[in-house]
Amino acid sequence: MPINRTFPLDQLMPALDAYVAKTNRRLIIEYLLLGGLNDSSRNADALADLIHKYKQVLRLSVVNLIIYNPVNDSSGHPDQFKVPRPASLRAFEEVLTKREIAWTRRASFGSDISGACGQLAGKVNSREQGAGASGLKS
Repeated sequence: MPINRTFPLDQLMPALDAYVAKTNRRLIIEYLLLGGLNDSSRNADALADLIHKYKQVLRLSVVNLIIYNPVNDSSGHPDQFKVPRPASLRAFEEVLTKREIAWTRRASFGSDISGACGQLAGKVNSREQGAGASGLKS
């Protein structure tokens, strides 16, 4: 992800470990699952490996799994990302459980009406592209 250029994981993770050690506060790690891109058992093992390197993060973190909600681009075409398959999602969760990583899955509501997380912003942004300075289409 582009943010990793500013905050690379090899610098971020030790800082998070130190933060948890100092504050004794729970850490929530947000993980967006993209079908066929980062939702495999291998990806889950890599995430577990990363967390296991940092004992304080391991001790007081929860991975919040976020299932991707599809959106259309400004032309109305589906974007390039996909929702993870249910079997991939279960396998990912099983790996985390076996590796003793605490996790939760964010409940998603409203995807049937394009109102789930990330979908509304996409609709607003695509409408704004056709709007003039007043915010109204000419």
